[in-house]
Amino acid sequence: MSILMAERRRTGIIYLLFLFSGFTGLVYEVLWTRMFVLVFGATAFAVSTVLAAFMAGLALGSFYFGRFIDKRGDPLRLYAFLEISIGIYALVLPFLVSFLNSIYLGIYQRFSVSFLTMSVIRFALSFIVLMVPTTLMGGTLPVLSKFVVIRQESLGLGVGNLYSINTIGGAVGCFAAGFILIALMGIRGTIYITAGINMAIGAAALVLRARVYEGRRPDSEEEPPAQQVIPSTTTGKMPVPPRTAYLI
Repeated sequence: MSILMAERRRTGIIYLLFLFSGFTGLVYEVLWTRMFVLVFGATAFAVSTVLAAFMAGLALGSFYFGRFIDKRGDPLRLYAFLEISIGIYALVLPFLVSFLNSIYLGIYQRFSVSFLTMSVIRFALSFIVLMVPTTLMGGTLPVLSKFVVIRQESLGLGVGNLYSINTIGGAVGCFAAGFILIALMGIRGTIYITAGINMAIGAAALVLRARVYEGRRPDSEEEPPAQQVIPSTTTGKMPVPPRTAYLI
């Protein structure tokens, strides 16, 4: 009974972490849309670029990290790395956007390119910059699924629970960023808070990992059941579906 209770408590903590992960992801989407309006000078271009980068990055991250975690163990450590990396990159991104603006200005003054050509250049460079954090976000679902799902028959329920909780967090994050956080703290202050949440999620995942693997190595034969019998998230009969823009 104690083992079952410990597993339920551990799963509950994972769900809570992923709830906040979804929250931060949609906060970033709103923030980055506001930031890239200054780059493109038009909301439609900024929204299109951010949304395209989110969709592509989430798909790429789900595919790559899903395969990666199938070959390597220790999903909690990888999840902590993903969350902390997202937070760090979010702090650096405003400086990258300022650097991109100087690049765009230099290109325009030097080559006198047309509006269409300049828009394509802006889209390509902005897309590349956003692909890094969105790819990291895309890896969180398959990595956590590797830890949470215990048996093949629980794959659908486990992934579905993660998906639902993440989506709820994303909806709350979208509302909070659009109507509360940016209005009270501005874009920069909201970035600091959200990045701090990402790093706190990563730290909590590392603490949970230390308790789960206390007294044994993550790749040893004494791993918890969730690490031993979980099905492949990319090659099994029931693969983990790629996330959408609202699953982060």
